[in-house]
Amino acid sequence: MEILLRGVSFSYQIGGQDFPALKDINLIIHPGELLAITGEGGSGKSTLAQIIAGLLKPTQGQVYWNGRPLWDSKKGKRRLTWRGKVGLAFQQPEQQLFAETVAEDVAFGPRNLGLPPEEVEKRVKEALKRVGLDEEVSGRSPFTLSGGQKRRAALAGILALDPEILILDEPTAGLDPGGRRQIIHIIREFHSHRGKTVILISHNMAEVSVLAQRMIVLHQGQMVLSGTPAEVFAQGERLGEWGLVPPPLTQVLLELNRRGASLNLAAFTLKEVEEEIWRWLSYRGRSTLVRPG
Repeated sequence: MEILLRGVSFSYQIGGQDFPALKDINLIIHPGELLAITGEGGSGKSTLAQIIAGLLKPTQGQVYWNGRPLWDSKKGKRRLTWRGKVGLAFQQPEQQLFAETVAEDVAFGPRNLGLPPEEVEKRVKEALKRVGLDEEVSGRSPFTLSGGQKRRAALAGILALDPEILILDEPTAGLDPGGRRQIIHIIREFHSHRGKTVILISHNMAEVSVLAQRMIVLHQGQMVLSGTPAEVFAQGERLGEWGLVPPPLTQVLLELNRRGASLNLAAFTLKEVEEEIWRWLSYRGRSTLVRPG
């Protein structure tokens, strides 16, 4: 499913005053794409995620799902309903957990789709297994879980819907390294093996660099940059101005450039950075250095 945002702006009303959160966003999300939306805290990432999912109506502009307008501009109501097609995992998992047990929570979405009981049970077991929660946890109240377990339980509830589009708002926040690796594996599997669209909301540039095919940068509600990770990280100095921390390897290149090197910041994998450094050393006439095998 293709999603198009055309001239989308959004303001929150607080105490009778408008506080702009997004300003004139134009964006196409292609079927099967893994898109990362990045930006510092308060840049509008979570608001944009909810607009893409159809949970918030733009103050201005329109959202299109497969070329059809999502909102009736006159009535202010949604024109389209895509039950189970778009799944959003909120940044705060407590916003999605409500049932007496984890298993009941995960089963809520598939039941609402009208699936037969045996299919619901199958999806619950598969979703919990994919996020690394065992049967003992499935029978517990979600409110007794640790922060990381709550995040995985909320994600399981979305995965059980098997949506066409999965939107993840800071999915690895609060997880230990093992938990982060597991979530990254789930994202890759959902996108690559199942061919689904994934929209990743994150300020973690290191994670974005290993996952995203394309990324956009938000700053003060505006889309200031769009491109592949290599194209975005090539703007390393500007990322700092927008409150983002470049990936560690990009930081190495930036520091070397500050010390007189002339390195291409579009290199962001370990192999690319190594090649770039050796290229520059060779250009500087230090070809007598022996490169490790």
